[in-house]
Amino acid sequence: MIMGFDVKAEVKLDATKSAELAAEGCVKGSNKLFELCFGKRMADNIRYAALTAAQTERDLQSVLSGEAEFRDGNIVPVTLPSVGNLLLDAERQQELENLHANLKIAYHELESVPDDEISDREVGSDFFARWRREAKVIGESDLQFIWGKVLAEEIRSPDSISYRTLDVIKNLTKREAEVFHKASGYIFNKHGVVMVEGKTSVTYNDIVVLSECGLVVPGVNGTMATFSDAIFYEGKKGCFTRFEGCVFVLLGEQRISIACSLLTEAGKQLYNIIDRKMMRKEDFVFVAGAMKVQRGDKISVRVLPLVDENRVDVSNLYFAGEV
Repeated sequence: MIMGFDVKAEVKLDATKSAELAAEGCVKGSNKLFELCFGKRMADNIRYAALTAAQTERDLQSVLSGEAEFRDGNIVPVTLPSVGNLLLDAERQQELENLHANLKIAYHELESVPDDEISDREVGSDFFARWRREAKVIGESDLQFIWGKVLAEEIRSPDSISYRTLDVIKNLTKREAEVFHKASGYIFNKHGVVMVEGKTSVTYNDIVVLSECGLVVPGVNGTMATFSDAIFYEGKKGCFTRFEGCVFVLLGEQRISIACSLLTEAGKQLYNIIDRKMMRKEDFVFVAGAMKVQRGDKISVRVLPLVDENRVDVSNLYFAGEV
């Protein structure tokens, strides 16, 4: 049972595929996804019965008026469809398939989320209307993966995705999404992309692409961002900064700065929901070299793997050196 709806009933809706998808699970996130698509009343057997009766009446009138005939158990239009109608039907079918694919990704993202991590607040109807309007025309699988995750994140935590972010993401091309995925391992503290031209896999051209599509702030590549979060490692005081999958520990009393291209709010929100890529190990030395010590002294650098958001694996060094 989902929200009082018997999923074994032979319910037939125009969006049958999406209905079947929503009915696959009964966890809190899936329930919210189902209600977004169909509304609570559509899950009511009484309303279904009333709709069925109304449709039956319409079918009867069509047969009596000669507009359709009852053939082999189906109501079949008497007139042949026009070319325009055929094209419209094909477009609607493609939109339905795209919408189903995007909803499927959102569903699978939500099915593994514990109920206590799903907000009780409802997703705004305007947000879902905007999401659905774009989702039905997004057919590229890589972009569907992002679009499905966007809806799942908004269901998990309403108001976490802004309308401006929707506008940015809906215009992403496959290439732009791939560039952002590559750059995700070079984003420190969810703040900005570090690029060492000619050294790291992220290039100046990549930064230009991300700027043009609205994921990094344009015209400020090389902005010096400073961090000084304290940490103790091997009995010494230092500071640290995070990249995807690892932490750079810098031993010494100094504040550290690093040149980066700052993420826009859309870039930050997208970074929070995508499957991120880790920095190449051979690039650790170049990124460490891009860090600037405030007083100009050399300091020791340790790169450690992250166990989770709050712990590192001190037994395993990715990189050690001086900058």
